[in-house]
Amino acid sequence: MHFKQAGDAIYLVGPEHWAKPDPTRSHLGQSLWLKIIKGREEGRTPPTDLVVERTAGEIIHELIADGLVNAVHDLSDGGLAIAYATTVTGTSSFVVRVHRLDAAGAEVGTPADVTFNVGFFGTLDLLALPDGGLVVAVSGIGSGFDFGAYAQRLTSTGALDGGLVSLDGGLSGEQSRPQLALAGSEMVAGWFDASNFSN
Repeated sequence: MHFKQAGDAIYLVGPEHWAKPDPTRSHLGQSLWLKIIKGREEGRTPPTDLVVERTAGEIIHELIADGLVNAVHDLSDGGLAIAYATTVTGTSSFVVRVHRLDAAGAEVGTPADVTFNVGFFGTLDLLALPDGGLVVAVSGIGSGFDFGAYAQRLTSTGALDGGLVSLDGGLSGEQSRPQLALAGSEMVAGWFDASNFSN
């Protein structure tokens, strides 16, 4: 569920011992964060206490029924950071500022800001096109918690040419780390698919 309004408070529901920092209790093993950002699928999962989980669920249901919360999200995909990122994707965006440099390293023209209306999660690529245009590709979290590879094109003058394009064509799964290349006169895009653990 997405946050509903600015100023929403964030509460972590769970046993008190989880709220205290302890490096011996770090549980990123098997997490979505580890798989997407680091490209690794390893480690142990956090221990699960079904009584604690059920109690937390009952408390959250009561809070919802009483109208005291307007959004909830679990931490199972990779902890608080991933939960936060996926909760703000309904309204989040980020900007990639593109500077063009000549062969001597001097800036040419005005920097172009490329706004992506997806949640950003860590990787991007840039491809110079033969016509002087550029393609900027990013790993993003789109609506509906769609982890994917997204791109936008700039003309040779730095103007946006079209809108946001999903490079992976809306494949289900967790596509990230886009890579762009030219094959003759065509652009080719590739990405890592964490669902299938393949490129």
